[in-house]
Amino acid sequence: MTESIRTTIEGFSLEERRLLLYKLKTLGNENGISSQKKSSKRLVAYISTRDSFQPEALQAYLKDQLPAHMIPSAVQHVDNFPYLPNGKIDKASLRKSGSQVQKAAEEDNKSTSEIEKKLIAIWEDVLAFSPIVTTDNFFEIGGDSILSIQIVAKARKLGIQLSPNQLFENQTIGELALFAKSEDDEVHITSIEGAVALTPIQHWYFEMHKSAPHYWNQIFKINGIQHTNPSELEEVIKEIIKHHDALRLSFKNENTHWAAEVRGSNDIESFHLIDISSINEIDELETRINKELVSIQQATDLSSGGLFKCVYFETSENHNNKVYLVAHHLVTDMISWNIIQSDLKQLISRKLNNNPLELDKKVSTIKKWADQLTALAKSSEITTELPYWESQTCKLQKFPADFQYDQTLYHESAVDSLKWTLDEENTTLLMHNTNELYNTKTDDLLITALAATIGDWAQLKQFCFGMERHGRTADCLTEDASNLVGWFTSYFPVSVMNNSVNDLGEQIKTVKEQLRNVPNNGIGYGILKYLSEDLLANSLQQQPQLVFNYLGNQTKSKDDAGITFTPISEGSRHPSSERSYSIEINSFIIDGKLSLRWSYTNKLYKVSTIEKLADKFGETIKEIIRYCQNKESGEYTPSDFPEANISQEDLDNLLKGM
Repeated sequence: MTESIRTTIEGFSLEERRLLLYKLKTLGNENGISSQKKSSKRLVAYISTRDSFQPEALQAYLKDQLPAHMIPSAVQHVDNFPYLPNGKIDKASLRKSGSQVQKAAEEDNKSTSEIEKKLIAIWEDVLAFSPIVTTDNFFEIGGDSILSIQIVAKARKLGIQLSPNQLFENQTIGELALFAKSEDDEVHITSIEGAVALTPIQHWYFEMHKSAPHYWNQIFKINGIQHTNPSELEEVIKEIIKHHDALRLSFKNENTHWAAEVRGSNDIESFHLIDISSINEIDELETRINKELVSIQQATDLSSGGLFKCVYFETSENHNNKVYLVAHHLVTDMISWNIIQSDLKQLISRKLNNNPLELDKKVSTIKKWADQLTALAKSSEITTELPYWESQTCKLQKFPADFQYDQTLYHESAVDSLKWTLDEENTTLLMHNTNELYNTKTDDLLITALAATIGDWAQLKQFCFGMERHGRTADCLTEDASNLVGWFTSYFPVSVMNNSVNDLGEQIKTVKEQLRNVPNNGIGYGILKYLSEDLLANSLQQQPQLVFNYLGNQTKSKDDAGITFTPISEGSRHPSSERSYSIEINSFIIDGKLSLRWSYTNKLYKVSTIEKLADKFGETIKEIIRYCQNKESGEYTPSDFPEANISQEDLDNLLKGM
């Protein structure tokens, strides 16, 4: 930054600085837009100065003051701002001076470096649409935190080194490319064996599941490899287990405390070949497969390991062979499954082409990750979060019930579910055309609809629910878990206000700000509750009656090998497995449609009650989409200016008349 521009800005009062930044943002949105599609906008700033200045220097200064998505991608100098008689800026006249900026925008949208070209290809693959340009905002075009992990992993395969947090700090390809580095070929993490500390989510699991802790799995059926030689597939599975330490975990209950250990790859039985070729009737075949899968899960011994299995059913010539992957949730999560599935396809391809079975190098280990969380439990960065988590209270919250049931635990045998789906057109609008208005993310809008739905039903002005996030990114985390297999989920309570009596804009802003106030993506709650001193843990005993999880965009890119994976939920959990919440909602985008799976205990609710809730949620999310589509201009909230430390009221006052 030149001395003249620094002197000019440093001479401003704090309020004058804020006003300048807000004007840059407001004028850029309204006057400097270049678009290849409705959701792709470019932020341009117009500035009039007393002295000469360097646009790049101003951008560098603003980068220290604003989030990445609010940094102007171009700065145009004007001699004087044109004003209307009422004292406001004449935006129509200002637009006339924007032709040069428009031309520059069109040129800048094209990738100019090899890194940008690679990142565009990765984004288009992960987000499953094109074209994408360098100025597209990742979260405005359908990106989410889970997809960001996939992007980091795919970039690493192409020799581009990114950290998981960088996509949140630099949300366009143009910004991201500036911070990308070449991979350090000397970094090499070997597999581990021996004791590892339990993570908070594993502590939560053992605290909750007493009846059948060995049987709580995730199952995927593999399609497209029915004719693969069983011995070759077994070799592939062994390589995956050897590479990913979490798949060799075992757990022992020692004096009421559980402990984890990574076993050697030769100690693990992972491949099960079952001959059912004598069965020809399809119904009998499916019955036998389901029976064998249940039997294998029931026989699991946590202390022996073998918590990740491949089950290969060899059938007659009249049927395709059936192949399933079964993993205990203690060793996998949704991102882990993405990694495992990618590795399996990669290894099968290498096997077919007679290449050595090799996988991408690891960047950390589950032991380093667990040790990091244990150390954070004693850090002031986490311990100072305690008052916040104590304030997320779920006390005295009761939902209406159709039946009387006095127990506080519910079993899987009494859990039913129903599926609600949003049509493709509205899903596209939700993902690509609604978040720009208030700088939201898709789950902000989903939770806005949820708060209104549950709040109105239960007559609650404040709605507390359990929230899950993937747990792999936070400002306080230094270890990179983008290509690690394991269970990293963070689970924590969140209280949001139900302001459904007000307009939707106010409700969206309220929920957005409450979610932005969650520190460190929520990982601190589990750390404080399970890894810190008992004095801290004792004050965190929230038991939300509803759990919400947004799993992001699960739509897979096209795969040339033709290998796909189908999730199987039936029979994946023991009927006696416990849960403390009466309603669970898992939401995700699949094949271009938003899908919500409502699971609930039939000890409390009729199916008609859950159907009404699902329909009310659907009506509300559609109303939110229409509102965001029809409102002409958006509004800012304090979280858009994290360094300003400003209230919504002060922010609204600053923006009046602009």
